[in-house]
Amino acid sequence: MPDVVGLELGAARRVAGEAGVVLAPPDPDGPSLRALTWPGQWTVTAQSLPPGSAMRYRGSLVVEFRPGAPSTATPGTPPPGDSGGEESGDREPRLPKPSPGAVGAERQE
Repeated sequence: MPDVVGLELGAARRVAGEAGVVLAPPDPDGPSLRALTWPGQWTVTAQSLPPGSAMRYRGSLVVEFRPGAPSTATPGTPPPGDSGGEESGDREPRLPKPSPGAVGAERQE
């Protein structure tokens, strides 16, 4: 496990990637790390496992971060390459609930 605390987020991603792990936000069901940190520059302030710890290949290293220097990116534009990739994890989609009368209609048939 690399030490990414104190690194700018882009540099932390590269260091983690070289070690075979992926950075992740604290809330696994929330927005991706890329979505939370766009636009702007961010600094990693904490990580879930101490440096030198063992972790499975492509495991998620949870990091906390704070804003750094402002970015020149235009607010409201989507983050580059944010398509629910590595940081977001794979979650099953939730199916919509049936309409209130649907279950009763099935029973009458």
